This record gives sequence, C-alpha cells and structure tokens, in this order.
Amino acid sequence: EDNDDDDDDDDDNPDDAKEGATTIFLKGLPFQTTEEKLKEWVVQVLPQAKIMSLRLPVFKDSGRPRGFAYVELQSGKIARKATKRMDGKKFLDRWIAAEIAFKKEEGKRVKTNMYLQRPLSKKPKGCKTVFI
Repeated sequence: EDNDDDDDDDDDNPDDAKEGATTIFLKGLPFQTTEEKLKEWVVQVLPQAKIMSLRLPVFKDSGRPRGFAYVELQSGKIARKATKRMDGKKFLDRWIAAEIAFKKEEGKRVKTNMYLQRPLSKKPKGCKTVFI
C-alpha cells in the first residue's frame, strides 16, 4: 500500500489560501481522452481523490479534446498530492504534466509564466514529449 500522508503534510502552504488550490490543470492529454477515462485514471492514481468537477475543453469545429483538462478535487492537500503523483506520468500512452491551476481574477486571466512558478522536474525515463 502506498501511503504518502506522512511526507505530504505541508498544511502551511500559502496556496491553500487561494480558492483555486483544489483544481489541477492537466496538459499534454491525448486527443482520444474522454471524461470517463480521465476520471477513472485520476481515481486509479489517487484512490482517496473525490472529483468535484472535471472540464475537458474541446475544439468547436471537430469536438475533439484540446489536450488539457481541469480537475477539481475535494481539498488543496489532496490536489497537491494528486499533482505530485500525476506530473510526468503516462495516460493513454502520453506523458502528461500536472500542476495546481490558478484562479482567474475578476473575469481576467492571470498572465503568468508557468515554467517559473515551480522548479523544472526531471524528464521521466523514456519520455520524448516536449511541453511548450
């Protein structure tokens, strides 16, 4: 049994103060992704995760997924744990990236450089995907 509770207890994390701390942003998803497959994978990766909502944006012309999703979980602690477990993992034969999503400020998008917000992680062995 995989128990990461003891080393993930960073309850003093300032990200918990943000309302968006419970939402994960997943990118690099394959075009054959469905909401059902993604929900199953999230629960497989982190069984204690309860999915509150899931958004899988699609292209208007084709209806095909755009390659990213937002998954809202029950707490900031669970979202951080899920992000750590999902980042750099394979989903439907594609390496994906996972990070905590940032909330829009009063209807405007917050412009940030996501690569400067966290240290670069090592590329998983065998990964040939480049995230831009």
